[in-house]
Amino acid sequence: MSPGNNRVEELPKTVGPTASNTPIRAKLSAKTSMSNESKGDSAGDYWGRNGLGQAILDALTASGKNLDALTIDDLAPMDHFHGGGKDSTVGLARLAGLTPGLRILDVGGGLGGPARTLAVEFGCHVTVVDLTESYVQAASELTARLGLADRVTHQVGNALELPFEDGNFGVVWTQNSGMNIADKERLYKGFFRVLQSGGLLALGEPMAGPVQPPIFPLMWAVDAATSFLRTPDEMRDMIEDAGFRARAWDDVTSQGGLPNNTGPTVGIQDIVMGDAMADIARSGQRNRDEQRIVNVRAVFDRP
Repeated sequence: MSPGNNRVEELPKTVGPTASNTPIRAKLSAKTSMSNESKGDSAGDYWGRNGLGQAILDALTASGKNLDALTIDDLAPMDHFHGGGKDSTVGLARLAGLTPGLRILDVGGGLGGPARTLAVEFGCHVTVVDLTESYVQAASELTARLGLADRVTHQVGNALELPFEDGNFGVVWTQNSGMNIADKERLYKGFFRVLQSGGLLALGEPMAGPVQPPIFPLMWAVDAATSFLRTPDEMRDMIEDAGFRARAWDDVTSQGGLPNNTGPTVGIQDIVMGDAMADIARSGQRNRDEQRIVNVRAVFDRP
């Protein structure tokens, strides 16, 4: 049974309802549209915000960064919107054994932090697909500013309807992108389709732990209505049923759940979600401590 069918525990709010719920509900709307296979009127824009790219540049300027000499490490506290931040991205890339020249499809790649890291530190060429138009726009601006537009491209797209020919990529990459997608069978069959024979699926994903239900709000959902976590066993079986063969499967829950933000710049979670982050951080810690949510890093071969 998915967590959405179970009783839900929610933490008491530490701030007023408008300040706490508005940003995360906005984020939730975009992922809901993905889970419902929507291609509607810029549905993903509800997750983002107008002027996101400029807001990021303003935060970097305020922290003393030179906008004409930005590096991927300058952006790392802001553009890796997943647990563990850039360290998690590098860890997954090493687990997958990425080599220069690989063509990678990053599904749900958001602001493009992982894609730019794969381009700069691993020599890969990356196509990023994300449902949220404002994220794609901001990501394109950041990629161009770093001079990486020849190695990283960004486009709006639905993870369940990938607009690519069969066998087009050597690697499908996805970090914290499937939690709001109910039809995971279709998702992973689509990944299998666009991969070349001998290609890889590299994923990092929160999954349902042995204790249920999860405590809300979460980074991806304000309640159970749009959170579709499955257990690690269910996920592995489903991915293998799509045709993949497991190469590596690591529980990395102990490495933390929120993006790292130890530098002087404000994190993207603060820019997008604002005061909601206090509740999300508290519930996230409880979910890990109480084994309600686990985090898995895995690599699969596409025969």
